[in-house]
Amino acid sequence: RAWLIADARNVVAVHCKAGKGRTGVMIGALLLALRHPGCSSARDALAFFRAARTRDGDACRNAGQIRYVHYYEAVLAHGAPPARALRLLRLEL
Repeated sequence: RAWLIADARNVVAVHCKAGKGRTGVMIGALLLALRHPGCSSARDALAFFRAARTRDGDACRNAGQIRYVHYYEAVLAHGAPPARALRLLRLEL
């Protein structure tokens, strides 16, 4: 964040073939992390991305993708959940 605001020439460029699904998740999270004006929530960040990326708003519409931007919003607000060890009991192929 400090690097981006240090100079107007410091920018983030993202390239993707279609750039509307998984890219939308990452850009939504970035907008939240950077506290971009008007992007104070996951919903706001995704709306901003959709408006900037598409004419019809058809971007990042998959429920799982949207859910992860909301998860990231919660991590920013409350911190990451505590790590817990899991033990694999069985694996079948």
